[in-house]
Order: sequence, then C-alpha cells, then structure tokens
Amino acid sequence: MMQKTDQHILRCLLAGLIAAAYSPRISAQTFDFTKTYTLNDWKRTPAITVNSEQNDGCTLQAAGADAKLYMYRSLPSGDYVLKVTGSGGMLVEVLEDWKKPYASIRFSGNGERTEAAAFTIRGGRVIYSIKLDSMSGSGKIASFSCERSDAQSGTFTEAQAHAIFGALPRHESIPEIAAPVEAEKPAMSMLASNTGNGIVYKPWNDRGDRLPDWSYCGYEGGGVAIPVVPVAITVSPPENGDAGKVIQNAIDTLARRSPDAGGFRGAVLLKRGVYIIAGKIFVHAGGIVLRGEGNDTSGTVLISTTKASGEDSVFIEIGGSGAAQKTGTGQEITTPYVPVGTRSFDIQDTGGFKAGDNILLLKRVNDTWLEDTGLKGLDGWNTQSYSYNYLRTITGISGSKVTIDVPLVDAVNSIYGGGSIAAYEWNGRISRCGIENMLLVSCYDVNVMRDPKDYQIDFGYLNIEPFAYNSDENHSWVAVQFGAIAGGWARKLRSYHFSYSLVRLSHKASRITVEDSQCLDAVSRLQGGRRYSFCIYGQQNLVQRCYTRNDRHAFVVQYQVPGPNAFVNCLADKTYNFCEPHLCWSTGVLYDNVTVRGPFGILCATWRGFLAKGAHGWATANTLMWNCSSSLVYAMNPPTAQNMVIGFQPLDLPNKKGIISTMETIFKGMDGKKYYYEDKALMGNAYGESLDRYVSPRSLYRQQLRERLGQSALSNIDIPYQD
Repeated sequence: MMQKTDQHILRCLLAGLIAAAYSPRISAQTFDFTKTYTLNDWKRTPAITVNSEQNDGCTLQAAGADAKLYMYRSLPSGDYVLKVTGSGGMLVEVLEDWKKPYASIRFSGNGERTEAAAFTIRGGRVIYSIKLDSMSGSGKIASFSCERSDAQSGTFTEAQAHAIFGALPRHESIPEIAAPVEAEKPAMSMLASNTGNGIVYKPWNDRGDRLPDWSYCGYEGGGVAIPVVPVAITVSPPENGDAGKVIQNAIDTLARRSPDAGGFRGAVLLKRGVYIIAGKIFVHAGGIVLRGEGNDTSGTVLISTTKASGEDSVFIEIGGSGAAQKTGTGQEITTPYVPVGTRSFDIQDTGGFKAGDNILLLKRVNDTWLEDTGLKGLDGWNTQSYSYNYLRTITGISGSKVTIDVPLVDAVNSIYGGGSIAAYEWNGRISRCGIENMLLVSCYDVNVMRDPKDYQIDFGYLNIEPFAYNSDENHSWVAVQFGAIAGGWARKLRSYHFSYSLVRLSHKASRITVEDSQCLDAVSRLQGGRRYSFCIYGQQNLVQRCYTRNDRHAFVVQYQVPGPNAFVNCLADKTYNFCEPHLCWSTGVLYDNVTVRGPFGILCATWRGFLAKGAHGWATANTLMWNCSSSLVYAMNPPTAQNMVIGFQPLDLPNKKGIISTMETIFKGMDGKKYYYEDKALMGNAYGESLDRYVSPRSLYRQQLRERLGQSALSNIDIPYQD
C-alpha cells in the first residue's frame, strides 16, 4: 500500500517509460526539501537506478527517454520556490496546476549555470512534472531543490501510485468511433433483408428459427435515454489520507436518503483532481450515480493502490444482494418447439400469471441434448448446469398463450428437455445506478517484467516476435463490476492497467448500458484468465462505442450466459486473442460493426472442446456477427443451433499468416476435423454471406430499435455526432 505522510509532505517521484525499472530502495529513504538532488547523464545510462546511500542527497540516473521528476499532491499552504540549475544545455518545463499548460525556460551553452531557474508555486497547486530534454553538449547535469519561503523543511517519499499517474499520457489520442453509415452499394442479407419498409426475416431452418430482436439490450430495455441525475453531494480530493473513505462516506450518506419519484437518490460529484484509494468502493443502494469531471488526467482520476490479485480484485462494485426467488408454481411450456426469435408460446395453465409479471423462463436440457451436441462426458457438462433461466416479463396472455417482452435466443425443444416459466421476486436487487465521466487507474509495480524467454507460454500461439512487457498482477484487476442490478450504466469511463476489465457485468446484472468508454493498456501476463476488456456474464446488456487497446479478449461474453447481449460499434487495437463468446454455450450474442485489429485480431464463435479437458465445449449458440471487420472469422455451427457471419470486411494485418498457421495447427471441430484457410474471410462451417462487403442495414441493432420504438429511440442512445 502507498506510504502515508502528514500534511507537510511533498511527494516527489521519478517515472520514465512505463517499461523502465527503478529501485524500490528510495521508498525507505527520507530527504529534506532544502537539499539538492542531482540527475546526471540520463541519456547515456542503460537503465534508471536509484542510489540513496549518499549522505548529501540522491543521485538519479536514467536513459532512453526524457527524464522526468514527478512531483504530485497539493502542497501545504505557503509559498514555494522550485529551483533548477543545469549544464550541458537542456529544456526545462514545469507543468503546474490542473489548468495551466506549462511554463518553460531554456538553458543554453555548455558551461554550468550558477543561477537557478526559479518558479514560485502557491500552496495548494499540483505540479505534474519537471521535464528535461537533452539539447547539446556532452555533460548533462540538472539539480533540483524545493524550498519553503518560511525556511521550514519537509520530507518526500517514493509512492508508486504517483509514478504511475505521472507516466500516463497527458493528451491520449483515442480513435473516434463514429456512427456507422450505409455503404454505397450494400449487399442484402437473406436472413434479414432491408426492404425500406422494415426488415423481412427469413428462418434459417424449417423449424422457424430466425434472427431475434437485439434492440431490447441496454438500459431499461433499450432505446431509453440515460438520465442526467442531479448532484446531491460534492466531494473534493482530500489533501491526505485515503480518498476512498471520503467517497464511501458520501455514497453511504446518500444511500440513507429516500429515492425520488423516479427512483433516484442523486449523484455524488467527484470534483476534478486525483483520489488515491487503498480499498474498494461499494454502491449498494439504488438510484445513486458516481460522476466525475472528465476522464483524462486533467479530470477526475481515481487510483487504486490495492495489492491484491485475481478476478475478485474489484475496485468499484455496483449492485445489491440476493438472487431471484420463485414465487408460486411453475408451469410447463406445452409448445413442442419454441423457435429462436419467438416471443409467444403456450403453457399448461395461465391462471396464476398476469401481464407485468417478471418470470424465469427455464430452458432445460437432457442427456439426449448432451449426446447430440457432442458434450456428453466432457468435464463439467451436465443437465443441471446447462439448464438456463432467462429473465423475462409477461406482456400479454390470451387463452393458454403467453407473450413475453424479449424474444428467445435459444430454442426450447421438448425432445431435449422442454421448458417452463415461473414468477419470481428479487428483493435485494437494485436499479438505476450509474458511473460516469472519470479516469480509473490501477497502480502496479513497474519492476515486474515478463522475460521474452517465456515465449511458449505467452507468445507461442501468436506467431509474433516476443517482447518484454510489464506483467505485475498484484494490483486491482477489475475497475467496475455490476452485481445484482437491473437497469444501470457506465459511460465516458477510461481505465489504465487493470489486469482483467474496465467493466464486468456479472451473472446478476441485466439491462446495463456501457458506452463511450476506453479500456487501455492492461498490465498482466499475456495468459488465460486475463485481459477481458469489456466482459459480460449477464443478460440484455449493451456495450456501444467502446474502445480497447492491449487486450486479449476485447469484447467477450463469458460462460453459461443466457442472453441476449449486444456489442455495437466498437473497436479493439493490439488484440492478442479472440474477440468472442468465450465458452460454455453462451447464447444470443450480437457483434454489430465491431472491428478487431492486432497481432491476433480475429472474431470467433466456435467449438472449444479441446481446451480445459473439454470444459469449454461449444462456446456459443445463435451468435451473429453483422458487418464486422477483422483479419478473419473462425466460426462453426453447433448441433441444434446456428452461428452466423453476415457482412464482413477482412483486414489485411501483418500477422495474418501467423494467425492462419495457428488456426490450422491448433483448432478443429467437434468431430476432430481440421479447418484450413482457403483464402476466404470465414474459416469453419458457420452460416456466412456477403463476406467481402457490408450489408444493409449497416447496423442491425439500430435498425431493429428504430422499427420497434421509432427514430426518437435512436436519438436517446446517440451522442451529438451521430445521426
């Protein structure tokens, strides 16, 4: 954990490139403001080192990049003079304050300057950094001292969180994700033909299975504008101590208030600044919003200093408690086969139900299904684990026929176990919560590096040149997790360095919208169980206009997920594994205008029974990739279901041959048959059409939403640059 100090502490830090190493010995050394600290020959030395054994100060050496001495935290009240002297020619920039860009002074000539460059700093300001660039000459020395005008001295200590913050880009360039527009000459899909008067759906088999309507995914069932909730409590960064306690106290105070008529308690506004947080933040009551004042380094920055690892290491948790509890007697579905895309079916007795009831629609499987899908005998595959409860609401009853709100995304077949419905209550579940407009950072140890010699473990399947990278895992893994909540959002978030996800939606999360957010530069090993940037376990969720970089599974649905879920208009760069529904029969996933680029940028929906003793099995059923782009798609049809690729633009990436080699070497179908690259965008036996150009409509989700709720629904989910 970060070392704590009193209010007279000025924390000064050194950070170079993210990958540079520095000695932890400085953390135990205390220094005086009034002494001088010298940075020598930072261009010539091969690494950053710290020598704190000299009595007269600290000698710092660095190479390979501009040297930066980072000074962070608001100073105690009073005037300070920062003095910089140097020789050899250099440019000195002092980045003050959150608003001022910088002040600069140039040293010239090769002779040592006896006078100092002095900057008066009012107490309470934050200094970003002092940056030195080599200009000319062979001898390069700079000396720093910081003195209080009243001659008092203080101390400073190394703090890892500040170094990480200091190394973050000040003006991160994020690719703009604009609204998809229709191609000049789009193709038409046979399964969903855009006639101009609405989409005409054609079943893909004689049982009536057709594309479902994914527009029900998202906040409040899709097409509902995320509200701007009034501020109830305002929090500013504390001068010292754990900021998490201050934030949690504000949340808990708001939780004790009664919600308004719309179900909202109000927003906790975190003013711009940096919040160092040692523990976990909980939002455990409905109607509460966490809001910042910007998602870059000049906005609201929350830094997690938790030293924990694994998927349970969550920074911010939003959700209630409990689970769905059946009320009353369930009724069997009597329709022999209820196709994918259907909203109506017959049940044994409708007497105990009414419109508006929340129900669990249980889709069972039996041994016959396990045998026919090739899953019988594989590790973990049994009839109990793979009988799913779909959350639905009854919208109408006529005789024995029940109509539900959201279509089925996996057929209910009496031959394979049939299904039933039962009303339920979920007393501990909350709703109407959000988190928005802030930067989240996981503080990691920059000394922990992965050796390129670990080629087979990290890079063996990638067919790329191995490289060293930061691989510390003893820090926060998940930035934001939604737990037991129905109806919520995360928007305008940005994260750095979390090992697992920016946003993870648990099995208990439904009708969540995640939008306009970026998950950047995860720090972990490049191995399984890591780097799932936007990760869904729940159902009826929407991820739109999101971006990720340096991920493994960029936009991913996890195991045994009922669905539907949708990823719309998203982009992934520097991807090191599949973008996919990951494992264990997750159903009804839509990838709509998703682009995946990187060393292993590939979309996937396939058989994974060769992994983990067969536990992965069929990864997904009834998943659609609509107008997507990647190097290629690897997709297969599971027995009893369908996976589809409609409209595709293949990307010619540098590692395409390596990807193909891996696919042909490792991957095979349920029957052991290998699939080979045939100069086509699709490998595998999934349904595919228009694999070299986009189809109309450009976005299936948006067209379905427009047809269901009208143009105003699109306006509700758009941002200003979208039509």
